[in-house]
Amino acid sequence: MEPGELHSQEEDAAAQRFEKEQAWQLKEREIEAVTDRLGFPIEPGIKDVVVGLNLLGLNTTQSCEGHPDRGMGAPWVEVAAPDEPVWRFAGQKEIFQNVADKYGVDLEAVLRADNEDAWKEAWNLTINNDADPTPDYLAGRKKIS
Repeated sequence: MEPGELHSQEEDAAAQRFEKEQAWQLKEREIEAVTDRLGFPIEPGIKDVVVGLNLLGLNTTQSCEGHPDRGMGAPWVEVAAPDEPVWRFAGQKEIFQNVADKYGVDLEAVLRADNEDAWKEAWNLTINNDADPTPDYLAGRKKIS
């Protein structure tokens, strides 16, 4: 090894660390601007995970740091393809609309799980319907494979 070679490797490693830190800070600023449908930011206890997953190229769509008194007690992050279609199964939209009508809410409220009971009912009816995946969903799955 030449005398200046080690120094060059150290400089390269330092430059790579600097670039990664810059990328992290940029993505963190982007994530800090994201809010949920009620205007709340991503929770501090899950934000670093969301930043890291997005830097790895994974599209995060929902997250929660976990709450012992409500919802799921453990933290979680939902990851989905960036262009994943809303409707995964044939007939799913009709099922969700029927449940929305039953609960007296709009379709979007069921999709967003604003009414958790309605969302659970619609999802359970969907998966118990044994329907085929939609062509759009299958096309998206092909892109991932």
